[in-house]
Amino acid sequence: MFPGTGYSKNIGTGMGEGFAVNLPLPPYTGDALFTKGFKEVVTPFIEAFSPDVIVTQLGVDSMKSDPVTHLNLTSNAFEGAVRVFKSLALPWIALGGGGYDIANVARCWTLAWAVMLGVELPDVLDDEFTSEILPAPIKRLRDAPEFFESELKEGTQVDVDIDRLVRVNLPLVRAGS
Repeated sequence: MFPGTGYSKNIGTGMGEGFAVNLPLPPYTGDALFTKGFKEVVTPFIEAFSPDVIVTQLGVDSMKSDPVTHLNLTSNAFEGAVRVFKSLALPWIALGGGGYDIANVARCWTLAWAVMLGVELPDVLDDEFTSEILPAPIKRLRDAPEFFESELKEGTQVDVDIDRLVRVNLPLVRAGS
């Protein structure tokens, strides 16, 4: 995939070695596998690095209905990741990001903003909002939950990558290399 980076072996170079972590996901990864990778890789690395501030780029081009994606995520995985960032209780700079399905951008950034502000929003959207902002037939803020057990089979390439990332990279981060 463009731009040809993001392999698990890309951990930074020079003085930055050990300060970059990538979790390549296979095409059509859905919520279950994304969430597993996020919890088992992203969260421990943030805790090990112990940053003073967190900067996130909240793109939604990973959504299943995005025309250029090779992933199968829903707003549920996106919102879950945003909730994890919020729970870290660190100063947080949240940047907007990509997304080529404007309805997903509007829905997911609304969810992110609500999480950041500690506001719970209803799932059902009123007709005025949907008629002016979102294309029909979208009437819900969140997607229906999806969970594919087949994504979590032991021995999948992502499971191997998760184990390798934690085994190889986490000691580098903890050592502060």
